[in-house]
Amino acid sequence: MRANPAVYVTRSDYDQLSGLAARDSAASFGAALLGQELDRAILVQTGSSRSFVRLNSTVTYLDMRTGRERVVRLVLPQDADIDQGLISVLSPVGAALLGLVPGRVFGWEDDRGRSCLIRIVSID
Repeated sequence: MRANPAVYVTRSDYDQLSGLAARDSAASFGAALLGQELDRAILVQTGSSRSFVRLNSTVTYLDMRTGRERVVRLVLPQDADIDQGLISVLSPVGAALLGLVPGRVFGWEDDRGRSCLIRIVSID
């Protein structure tokens, strides 16, 4: 599998998410993936104007395995509602989206060993 791109995380998101990832990583594949991404994240100032996926970003991404494009908003677990397009940062896709910039591709193996690959189309 290809090397994954750099991920960017604001200091405030990092502070909030690192506790979630640490608390749930043993029980949740998504939380473990989030923890791995936070470990390699480049921290930026909270007010940064750089365009990357952060909490509450609305993201259009392409699932490169299925060819399906989706629009979701990345939220904390308690706010998640897949029917409303609100995806938890503790889900595998949510953890994968965090910190990516438009055009970047991220790949991982899910908990069943299947290859997953997404590309960020846009961030609103």
